[in-house]
Amino acid sequence: KTRLLPYTALGTFLEEHSWGSSFMEARDASGLAGHSLFVPSWNEVGAEWSEYPMSSGECTCWIREFLEDEFGPGATEFSSHSCKATVLTWAGMTTLFSREERTLLGHHIEPQTRSNVTYSRDSQILLQHKINKLIQLIRSGKLQPDVSRAQRLSMMIEDDSGATPSWARTDGDDPVELARSDDSEDHYMDDDMPLESVRPNVPAARDPVPEGVMLNKWFIHCYTGMLHGMLPDHETLACGRRVTINLSETKLDNIDLDAATMCMQCNAVIKR
Repeated sequence: KTRLLPYTALGTFLEEHSWGSSFMEARDASGLAGHSLFVPSWNEVGAEWSEYPMSSGECTCWIREFLEDEFGPGATEFSSHSCKATVLTWAGMTTLFSREERTLLGHHIEPQTRSNVTYSRDSQILLQHKINKLIQLIRSGKLQPDVSRAQRLSMMIEDDSGATPSWARTDGDDPVELARSDDSEDHYMDDDMPLESVRPNVPAARDPVPEGVMLNKWFIHCYTGMLHGMLPDHETLACGRRVTINLSETKLDNIDLDAATMCMQCNAVIKR
């Protein structure tokens, strides 16, 4: 599925500024200019980029950290799958996309269309072209995703009157209609939502948990299981990172000292 449906996105969305350019500049500044992977996983043990692609679960953790300052504890309501909802909802408001295309937008393949997707080689190009059309409809005001259901119903009734309504006219293209049913959230949810559970970290050299440090506070990462320490009278972790929404405080008695994966930077500071 990853080969047939690579993750793609338009570099320019509703704003005039290209977020894609800013992303690539940030990627280069993070030391990924020559990396073989577009978005690799972050190795918590060695505090460096790994040779493995970033998973959707890890991406969720980063999204929550980015949003924590704005939403506080509410940041846990967001996930990498939340990024699908907006475009999929918009796509369901017009007849630009077939049901199969909306399924592909959700990064899924229906059994009856698997062969077609396999031999088309590059099914994402047409989808991105249609997304661009969708964005142009919103920019021009012909499609207004935030209107109430009553207003959408009014538009549909106007369409039934026989005249092509103003929001459905596009220059040089077939008319685009609003969806005939309130089915714009068909693919809002996914069966493969990332679970909030600890996964094994990428294999790496493991430092043991230092002994005789009962006065420290200890924090464990909700996804990687990485253990961090905080020295007494400090507000940041020993490695210099701040305590984020993805870290929960734990007691040393609750830690399996033989199996825990300790942050190398925290360990080096605590053992001084």
